[in-house]
Amino acid sequence: MGELLFTGLIRKWDRAGVNYMLGILLDSRRDEQLRKVRSWVSQLWSSEKEAGASTIVEVRIRKWSPPRSLSSNALLWALCELIANEQNAGVAVGPRTIMVTKEDVYEALLAEFESQKGLTGPAVTIGGVGRRQNLGSSRYDQRTMNEFLDYIFIELASMGVSVQSSKDILEYWKQWRQRMSAYGVILHEGEDITGREYRSRVPICEATGVWLGGGGGSLAHIVARGMGGNPEEEKDKTGNWMHLCDRAHAEWDNGKGREAFLVKYPWCSAKIMKALKKEVETHGENE
Repeated sequence: MGELLFTGLIRKWDRAGVNYMLGILLDSRRDEQLRKVRSWVSQLWSSEKEAGASTIVEVRIRKWSPPRSLSSNALLWALCELIANEQNAGVAVGPRTIMVTKEDVYEALLAEFESQKGLTGPAVTIGGVGRRQNLGSSRYDQRTMNEFLDYIFIELASMGVSVQSSKDILEYWKQWRQRMSAYGVILHEGEDITGREYRSRVPICEATGVWLGGGGGSLAHIVARGMGGNPEEEKDKTGNWMHLCDRAHAEWDNGKGREAFLVKYPWCSAKIMKALKKEVETHGENE
């Protein structure tokens, strides 16, 4: 973005009609963006002071994430229904049988996921006892929603229903991964962790969707880190690790080049291209 980009002027006035909050969107990687903001705030301060209003200006800036798509919501409920069907399989149906519904699955998964992530909804009082409600996926931004879907795919695979179990699930997974790649969303990004930790967090092959939770597959660096060493104990940025099944790893390492790998597994492209771009930029700075 070459100019300061506004998503719209969002003003919230206090009761006295003096102070207001303004929401804006900008690219903080561009120095000119920050200079424009400083200049704009300075002008606003001056104009408010001349008008005799408050000279205190509050500017809130947060990292922006695009809203999740409706197709993510459809995928969420399709996966919950699959898990419900799996849990109900083999249950003898009788007059008093209580079958698990997709809503039951959703609530259980939501509670566990939000507990792990430290997410909480509004406080409520039930029977004189205060408690926190679940935040609920309808309030998730795109990144959190994708993390929730990733959690559900892993939960499904741990029950023996892997991505490869049916064409429908595989197609769900491919479309979801492709959509994330198109948006540039990369899960488990930014931390320095060992290969062992990464394998635990990503127990599904990032190329084929094969379940690797039993210790299968192997680790690959997108940008090579040199020969030798034990990748299980070696630390690297999560954005440079890939957990691949044996077939996909062989395709990644073969002599046909990485282009063939990206053509076959396009949902890996955003992660791979970002890691390679970062390496080129870092290499250039070190020249």
